[in-house]
Amino acid sequence: MWQFGPNRASGRSCYAANMGSIERLFRSLSWACIGLLAVLSLTPGDYMVRTPAPGLLEHFVAYLGTGAIASVGYGQRVNSLQIAGLLWGYAALLEIGQNWAPGRHPQFMDFAIGAAGAVAGVVLVQLWRMGLGSRATRRT
Repeated sequence: MWQFGPNRASGRSCYAANMGSIERLFRSLSWACIGLLAVLSLTPGDYMVRTPAPGLLEHFVAYLGTGAIASVGYGQRVNSLQIAGLLWGYAALLEIGQNWAPGRHPQFMDFAIGAAGAVAGVVLVQLWRMGLGSRATRRT
């Protein structure tokens, strides 16, 4: 059923067609992450749900995941620097938005850690892609 060789009907490999589906899935997941970041960042303090992890770690992991997912979904279409920059701006916007969320207080460190997480996620995906590219080159 799954074939990773050339597809005779389209001339494309099934692997390439499957990657298009994966990118579409990750684009949708990117927007879900962006919405979830907004909900989690702007939820009033009385309703916040916390994990046992420190708050800064939560910020880092949330933005790392969003950056990585967005890079997989959009990395072939959009420059990685643009993805990281947009997530930086979004982190700043959400921190500023906490001024109007009851019981929430914006903090520069939350922004900085979130932005660093976004960059780390983008960089990890780029390193992963470079590793896949060099592996494919060695096989041929």
